[in-house]
Amino acid sequence: MILLLGYGISNKEVAKYLDKNKIEYVIHDDKKDVINENILNKVTLVIKSPGVNNDHPLIILASKKNIEIINEIEYAYRINNKGIIIGLTGSNGKTSTLYYLYQLLKLGYEDVILIGNNGIPYISAIDKIKDSTIILLELSSFQLMDISTFKVDIGCILNITLNHLDYHNSFNEYKLAKYNLLKNNDENTISIIDNSLDIENLKGFLYKFSNKRINGYYYKNNKIYYKNKKIMEYPTNLKMVGEHNKLNLMIAIIIAMFLGIEKKIIIDNLSNIKGVKYRLEFLKSIGNIDIFNDGKSSTPSSTKTAIECFNNRRIHLILGGKDKNMDYSVIKDYANVIYYAYGEIKDKLKGFKNINFFENLTDAYKNINAKNDDVILFSPAATSFDQYTSYLDRCIEFERLVINDE
Repeated sequence: MILLLGYGISNKEVAKYLDKNKIEYVIHDDKKDVINENILNKVTLVIKSPGVNNDHPLIILASKKNIEIINEIEYAYRINNKGIIIGLTGSNGKTSTLYYLYQLLKLGYEDVILIGNNGIPYISAIDKIKDSTIILLELSSFQLMDISTFKVDIGCILNITLNHLDYHNSFNEYKLAKYNLLKNNDENTISIIDNSLDIENLKGFLYKFSNKRINGYYYKNNKIYYKNKKIMEYPTNLKMVGEHNKLNLMIAIIIAMFLGIEKKIIIDNLSNIKGVKYRLEFLKSIGNIDIFNDGKSSTPSSTKTAIECFNNRRIHLILGGKDKNMDYSVIKDYANVIYYAYGEIKDKLKGFKNINFFENLTDAYKNINAKNDDVILFSPAATSFDQYTSYLDRCIEFERLVINDE
């Protein structure tokens, strides 16, 4: 019997698979169920939701009983490991990079799927995956902690900055979880990693990237280089805000070229590449005031990146949400920023200059007094779970506020 520990999005999809295939299982959901150790008596496998901590009483007891503990990613891989798996992780930029890559690969392939930490569980697509399927799999540290046999054909780690210290015991634990993406590499695996990362003894082919000149791939002055040789230049009509997004696009281009998309085809189509919704998404202008929805940003480092896209303009920054025990000093006291804070993280921001406090997102937005050529930027720097059920709910709420604002 299988125990589904936690009953969020991923384990609900596991349950559908188990029902369809008449595999016996039982569910424990902390939101509804009282912990009963007897639940493990007939259990031979635990599939835990990504948000369940490893110090959960049933995890500790299952470990003592030598019951295997995995997650939905590992289980789906064991069921069907067909396809070409492109696994990507990092603290920031995962969704954007994979969305750029998806658009590039569709220029040459029909069968490309985009799944994982973007809200579409791996197992929900399992029946569609064939040997020729290209799987773009976004992976969080939570999902990478509990894998054992899962292996990628191309693995990419974008960056690692402080994050999720409300879940991981230390930054090192968080970093090692990210490194798990590449732990099962073989001699044919392609690894593409940020130049600052210190992963040792990787099997396969290793390529490093940076936004500074290195002996590898780098992005500089709107151009992509490999070992100081220019590969291509971005068009002037590229539709994206921020140098970080151009770096993410470079990584997508690198992987697309590894998979056989011709350079000329990529160059001819770069101006058509779209950004991810709710990632520095331009909503509208009111007069000469530009409004951006960066509501998917849930860390100070991603909000810092958003701020620095508008260094030459005054920014009205709305931030707020549930505290993840993060260091908010990286976004503190920008001279061109007026801060509007709401939610649980307010107490962590009391030392900021030019800051205003509100109870909720609506109040924060309605109290902005922007002037000509200012930017209104919603980039929360925290998760949504103090006042919303998901990041999507708060993104839609901000979008509604702006659209209805005349």
